[in-house]
Amino acid sequence: VAIGIMEFEFMGGSMGSVVGEKITRLIEYATNQRLPLIIVCASGGARMQEGSLSLMQMAKISSALHEYQTNQKLFYVPILTSPTTGGVTASFGMLGDISIVEPDATIAFAGWRNAQQIRQLANIAQTGHQQTDWTKPSHGRYKCNVDVSFSLNRNKVGIGMCIRDDHGRFVDARIEWIELILDVKIGEAIGLMHALKWLKMRYSYVVMRP
Repeated sequence: VAIGIMEFEFMGGSMGSVVGEKITRLIEYATNQRLPLIIVCASGGARMQEGSLSLMQMAKISSALHEYQTNQKLFYVPILTSPTTGGVTASFGMLGDISIVEPDATIAFAGWRNAQQIRQLANIAQTGHQQTDWTKPSHGRYKCNVDVSFSLNRNKVGIGMCIRDDHGRFVDARIEWIELILDVKIGEAIGLMHALKWLKMRYSYVVMRP
């Protein structure tokens, strides 16, 4: 068996020209020796410091894998550990005959910051202010507003919960920080779940509102 293991501790396991060459040579060796191939992936993607040279590794490795799998009919298994992202995911990370994935691993193409930048560019033409209005709950009940946002400083998602009574007066608040999430909708769902757990322990009559 030919085995390759990526080292995330060195520059986030990023794939530069040397990494790409090593993986390509491993695949070529496995092809020549007709060995099954296993690659343990742990990478932040293509190495940005090397520019287009790092992106070229995606095509080079994929080409070597095409010869290995399609022409020679040999068996390749990628093992995706956390995190496996970017150009590694978009190339040899997803080309296995079967894939083995570490439980709860972060597997993605673009990270949260990239997704947020794309979302901002998509909404750049929109103008005006978005305002959250507060509507009065029924008499004797509290209302909990849940808000989810991303902090560049912490590189985490913040979940804010604020409780007011039926007159709009502040009662209680809480904020929690969780690790990277790829979509705001997922963050809102998790935020609602956290809020429900918190409220269940503290209050009886609460109306939930996102």
